[in-house]
Amino acid sequence: MYDDGTMNRLKAPLALVLLFAAAATSGADDRLKSTTLVYVTNSKGDDVTVIDVASMKVVSTIKVGENPHGVIASPDKRTLYVSVEGTDELIALDTATNNILWRTHVGRAPNEVSITSDGRFVFVPCRNDATIDVVDTAAKKVVDRIKVPQMPHNTYTSADGRHLYLGSMAGSRISIFDTSTRKLVAEIAPGNWVRPIALRRDESLAYVALSALHGFAVVDLKKREVIRRVEMPALPSGTQIPPYETLTHGLALTPDERELYVTSMAGKAIYVFSVPELNQLAKIDVGRFPNWITVSPDGRFVFVSNQLDDTVSAIDTRTKKVVATIPVGHEPKRLLAVEIPAQSRKDAEPQARQQSKPPSVYYPPRGDNWERRRPEDVGMDGAKLEDAMNFAKTIETQAFSKDPLESLVKRAASERSGEIIGPTKERAPINVVVLRRGYIVAEFGDTTRADMSFSVAKSFVSTTVGLAYDRGLIQSMDEPVANYVKDGGYASAHNAKITWRQSLQQTSEWEGTLWDKPDTFDRRRGRDRQLQDPGAFWEYNDVRVNRVALSSLRVWKRALPAVLKERIMDPIGATDTWVWNGYRNSDVMIGGKQVKSVSGGGHWGGGIWISSRDLARFGYLFLRGGKWNGRQLISEKWIAMATTPCPLKPDYGYMWWLNTEQKMYPGVPAASFTALGAGTNICFVDPEHDLVVVVRWVDNGKLPELLRRIVSSVRTAEGN
Repeated sequence: MYDDGTMNRLKAPLALVLLFAAAATSGADDRLKSTTLVYVTNSKGDDVTVIDVASMKVVSTIKVGENPHGVIASPDKRTLYVSVEGTDELIALDTATNNILWRTHVGRAPNEVSITSDGRFVFVPCRNDATIDVVDTAAKKVVDRIKVPQMPHNTYTSADGRHLYLGSMAGSRISIFDTSTRKLVAEIAPGNWVRPIALRRDESLAYVALSALHGFAVVDLKKREVIRRVEMPALPSGTQIPPYETLTHGLALTPDERELYVTSMAGKAIYVFSVPELNQLAKIDVGRFPNWITVSPDGRFVFVSNQLDDTVSAIDTRTKKVVATIPVGHEPKRLLAVEIPAQSRKDAEPQARQQSKPPSVYYPPRGDNWERRRPEDVGMDGAKLEDAMNFAKTIETQAFSKDPLESLVKRAASERSGEIIGPTKERAPINVVVLRRGYIVAEFGDTTRADMSFSVAKSFVSTTVGLAYDRGLIQSMDEPVANYVKDGGYASAHNAKITWRQSLQQTSEWEGTLWDKPDTFDRRRGRDRQLQDPGAFWEYNDVRVNRVALSSLRVWKRALPAVLKERIMDPIGATDTWVWNGYRNSDVMIGGKQVKSVSGGGHWGGGIWISSRDLARFGYLFLRGGKWNGRQLISEKWIAMATTPCPLKPDYGYMWWLNTEQKMYPGVPAASFTALGAGTNICFVDPEHDLVVVVRWVDNGKLPELLRRIVSSVRTAEGN
């Protein structure tokens, strides 16, 4: 037996042993704890936002490439696969470190991906190719391609891994494949434009979102037919309808399959239904254009991406209330809640913080607080730049009087092109603003006054088409415009062949009359010449450009100034002084409302009236590859397409002028490009020297020398 002293002597070390054991056990428990994260693809950015469910905070941002779309996790949750539309790739990420493990090219416009139950194959629907690419995750490449209906959108694998389900938009059907043979098993047509699908684990039923249905369809997968349509409450009059007239998009079942959450994309709300009764349990207001839904693995929270608000709403499934609104990247789309297995993330956290650190690129804030820099501080020769500015002050145009209307009337009379039908305004004197690395390094004249810009507007027309292309409203530049526009303008056999590419490169040879102006009024290479096949002849023609503007309006189903303001001008901090005019007779009916179709220049009046500073912001957006302060407003891919030389006119792209072979502007980089209008008005972008130059009302013959002087003021030793 031990005496009390012995016992006391033993208690102390025993307590220490127990303490250390408890600490070790606690540490082991911490290491064994999993972490639930939500991965959000930001479809108009180049990154995936990672949200920690416990804190409802963004914990990292992963750069993956332009326009990420789909996301799926491997069965062991150690690898994340992301489809990237801008680069046509599938990317594999390590969930512990956020490192990119590998990337492989797939077909065009990869959408929502799925994975086999063993993690061996990822199915990638390629919207613009009408295929599903099968990627072998061991070989890290495409090993098979399945032909499917038009515009494949979402893929899902069944809980037992035996079946692959595909929802196609233009194909308007659900296609079911055997995952082992990759052969088609069945097809079901639940309605037009199939959007996301929620599958019961036993594959008895599927709940299907359809673009035009403000609700969802219930499909019996055994009978392969629609057995019910559930409609959500009617939308109020005047509700803004999302692209593709998508009233409903995302939907998801809770893990216990007792509740179904459905987005009213148009109604800015989530509706909750009981399962299987499908009684409405709640309506939850969220952000604008709620898109995709994911549910945490424990069923506690539902997350929805608010496309136009750049946020994610977190909903408590018990209270049916929004408990957090989390800012993410630009136009969040697909999101996925994943329970990451226990593993140390210590090494990943510093890297994640480094990845999410914003680049050291200056973007001017909204308003007048645009930072200035001495030329010498940004690698320029101040004396040379001052010389260029002094030269600019001596070369104001003499071709345009103070009232441009006088010049327009004279030109219209000389070319016999009819009356001026759009508004005009008196012009300012010559003014210039020069940006280097985004900072103002030189400026004179009234650069804040909105002025006519003439054919500078063409680059804005092109941009609205680019935005539509980025959003998938236009699938391919080589598709006929007639596939999208049914207003009679492309009804003839000749016009029916015209593609978007030909329209933007001014090789369309479109024939017809628009706003009382026949295309022959602006056939500058001969009114009476023989019309060529579309794509065979280049001609600068303002009637045809106005036709492109109208076609873009038809695709958007919204006024182009509203599209430009929402997607470009407001995000880059432009003022409210710019306006985009049409003609007195250019009104059309869109969705029962009268909308003015704008002009792509000031030939007969109208066009964009914009200040030099606002125009410099627009040029700076293109200099930065379409990105503004971390947001990808227009894709880098589109900018590359828009500045690719037309084979028939190498110094012209998609309504941007190019300095190919340095013919337009000798002594200036061949990679530079320009929005150019009569006057002369110019927004010059020089990526090689990190320059943007806006010049208004300059003598066109002296412009090349002015640009040469400005560019030569950049010190070659400094580089960019």
